[in-house]
Amino acid sequence: MCAKPQPPSFRECPCTHTDPKKRLYNQVLTELIEQRFYSSYLPDSANEQIREAIQLQFPQGSDFKLGTEEFRRYETVRKELEAVQQNRLFGDSARFKTIYLDTDLRRGIHPFTLPPASQATESPDAFSQLNIRINLLFSQVVRSDTADAIHQLNALQSDILPTDFQLCTAKIISRPSTSKRRFNWERTTVRFSKIVFNATQTKALLRYDMSCGSKCGFGEILLVEKTNGNWHIKQAEELWIS
Repeated sequence: MCAKPQPPSFRECPCTHTDPKKRLYNQVLTELIEQRFYSSYLPDSANEQIREAIQLQFPQGSDFKLGTEEFRRYETVRKELEAVQQNRLFGDSARFKTIYLDTDLRRGIHPFTLPPASQATESPDAFSQLNIRINLLFSQVVRSDTADAIHQLNALQSDILPTDFQLCTAKIISRPSTSKRRFNWERTTVRFSKIVFNATQTKALLRYDMSCGSKCGFGEILLVEKTNGNWHIKQAEELWIS
């Protein structure tokens, strides 16, 4: 009775797919929406409640510098508040925001080349550190045929369609062709590359681009890992940002 109450956690969206690619794309997209797209999937009222709660706990002038204790506490509190709102939204499709999936091969995704392996130095700069991390990430999945893996990561996936996704906190539809009608560039749009699996299909690489406006968006390469039958993002490295 005196045990410390457990902090709220994100509800897991069930996925019934047995096809490994469909399962991977489903679970990765759910994690991206809820963990890496800056809570943009939440209703405006939910984000306002989070903002007000944070203002009460963190007065103006709080030190949010990366690595500080206050920053770590802020991150913990924000995640707990977001988990509460995710639980409230879960399954309430009338309140879902729309994510657009772009599978139009004419548009493609940002090109990717494996950066040169930077030479180890005592104090590598940020760019060199990023190159090292991407190469290490890549080497965990790709043991041979690097050229084919890069080709797959530069190919836009067009086989998995919105109807293949089973989302619990957002809805997803195809991005319409701009040749038919004007597209609102401020809509959240996602493009995925094809998947590169390791030999045992327990780890994989894929890329995605997320755009949220004409000058708003970013792209990452992901290392995902299968644990207890479910795919989770183990590492993400930024490739571009606008």
